[in-house]
Amino acid sequence: MMKAVKSPFFLLFTLLPLSLFSYNPLDERMDYQPSSIVNFKVIENISGAYNDPGSLSFSFSLKDDQGRNLFFFSEKNFTFSIGSRDVKNFMFQNTYDHYRIYVPRLPYQKKDGTYPLTIRVLRENRTILEMTRKDLVTYQTPSLNLILVVDTSSSMYLNDQPNFRQRAIRHIIQYAQASGVIRKFSLVRFSSEAQTLIPLTGIENLYLLEKALALIDANGETNIGDGLDKALEELKKAGKECRTIVILLTDGENTAPYFKNHLKFRDFQTSVYTVGLKQNVNNVFLNEIAESTGGEYFKIPDSFKIQNVYSEIINREVNRKVFFSSELVLRPGQATNITFSPDRSMKKMNLFAFWEEGDVVIKMVPEKKQFNLSKFSRFQFFDLRDLEENIYVFRFLNSHNRNNKVSFQGFINSALAVTSFLPKKMFSREEPVEMSVLAFQDDLPITGAKITALINRGKERLVMDLYDDGLHNDGRKNDGLYKNYFFHHEPGEYSVVFRVRGKNLYAETFSRELYKNFMVLDKKGRNIKITPSRITFNPAGAGMDYYQSFHCVSSLPDQAPVKVFSLGLFSSGRTNSPAHISIKPDHFILEPEREKLFNVWIRMTNKSPDNDYTSSLILMADNEFFAIPIETHFKKYHIPSDEEMIKH
Repeated sequence: MMKAVKSPFFLLFTLLPLSLFSYNPLDERMDYQPSSIVNFKVIENISGAYNDPGSLSFSFSLKDDQGRNLFFFSEKNFTFSIGSRDVKNFMFQNTYDHYRIYVPRLPYQKKDGTYPLTIRVLRENRTILEMTRKDLVTYQTPSLNLILVVDTSSSMYLNDQPNFRQRAIRHIIQYAQASGVIRKFSLVRFSSEAQTLIPLTGIENLYLLEKALALIDANGETNIGDGLDKALEELKKAGKECRTIVILLTDGENTAPYFKNHLKFRDFQTSVYTVGLKQNVNNVFLNEIAESTGGEYFKIPDSFKIQNVYSEIINREVNRKVFFSSELVLRPGQATNITFSPDRSMKKMNLFAFWEEGDVVIKMVPEKKQFNLSKFSRFQFFDLRDLEENIYVFRFLNSHNRNNKVSFQGFINSALAVTSFLPKKMFSREEPVEMSVLAFQDDLPITGAKITALINRGKERLVMDLYDDGLHNDGRKNDGLYKNYFFHHEPGEYSVVFRVRGKNLYAETFSRELYKNFMVLDKKGRNIKITPSRITFNPAGAGMDYYQSFHCVSSLPDQAPVKVFSLGLFSSGRTNSPAHISIKPDHFILEPEREKLFNVWIRMTNKSPDNDYTSSLILMADNEFFAIPIETHFKKYHIPSDEEMIKH
């Protein structure tokens, strides 16, 4: 019988102490309690503003009372805050001797200042260790240098006869001084040739402004290239302490040789914004100048809006939020991928890439994810909307025969955008005027704003509220679109002032005033007559149904699809009361001179037996609105069946 031979490994294990085999690091770790946070180190510089937070990267070690490194904690065991604001998104990495944290987007603060960083270590959702580093993160509002390049060619005599250019320049420079967002400014005019009226100077030197504005006139041709060259001369003096932007205003086409002067601005990472006035501007040319430098092209119908555009551009630049920025060097023929993970709150992202020479091919992977791609020489721009994916991949290929340095940046503009709309300039007496205001910031809607329209005609004045309740044909509730309808009676010229009061996404109070005007014509146009269209009733109590049938007759020459909707809130004096409103049918075909009957019933949610409530119904056919206010009384009634609803 053969004797079993013991392996040398077996002999070795028998010599080891049995206590080693009972060692369970996980069990023993549970007894380790952190007593100190040490070796704290900031890895990347901290920069940002209260409205443009930067990023932060730091590392630290956890030690117990025996001085041992505790490396087994996960990201669930930590929370971080800057000041009183919690850090909601961070990247986590741990090794044997340290933890590394990367915060790609610091939390917003209400104002500039220096804020502490607090690290908390948790066990079973309970803080067991906390450390605060004071005066670590500084938020400072960014400032700009501004170079205004203004067209003073002879065509400006007709297109800007009131010389709103002077008023707009004066306003934006005075605003810059009051707000502190502009550090230096310069003013250049161009016609047949260009002239620097104010060399780049500190914003405190406002005494130079009035003398220069007197030279904003109208004479000569349109030499845009010379104007940009003068701006470039000023840009070279600006230095690198803050960003410089150029705003070019013109009303026509370039009438002199042009050698793509705008491409030189990319070497200074300077955006050129272009503003085209009136109809005869070269849209393609101005858009190329703007997009190829990272700016934007604005087209405006009259010179009165120059001031608004200047303000909009400054706000966008000061509130631009850069979420990531990277540089890479590609060898000839080399391809590489860059990934981008959007923040959960992002709805949109602008991606801007430029390179030194030759050609770089940039594609999204997969390619179907490209949105509004624009490509010029040594520049590419992506506009991503509805960011629903967790990761976006961009593939870079250097097709040049030499090394190429590529810069890639992702940003959104966080300026508060409040705009007003009227569907057209002229209305017939039968048409209601749809009034709208749209309020957004960071591509997110501004909700809860108080918006009032002051409508003036001569000495007559009417005050009307706009609503974002989803019941005034304004889309969905709290989507940032506010609407209401004005039912006018007399022809003439009307002006509207929209007064907007509210809080932005950072709980800061803001106010805006927006101006519009329109004409009401005496002539009768196409019409759909509704009988009745203004409804008045005295409810007996909450939860009761009220019913009314409506007749409509069309004077349109052809049959038309019609949509019926109500303005939703029923008003009595200055009070509003919500109601559940149903209309059947809400879509139907209306034939010329044929009467159609539809039905509306209402259930009041509030009991208000002492008030008469009034609202309006509106029909939409061929993208036009029709309604004539005629009052009637609602009556308590049974809810009709579907067979009863549609009658001729």
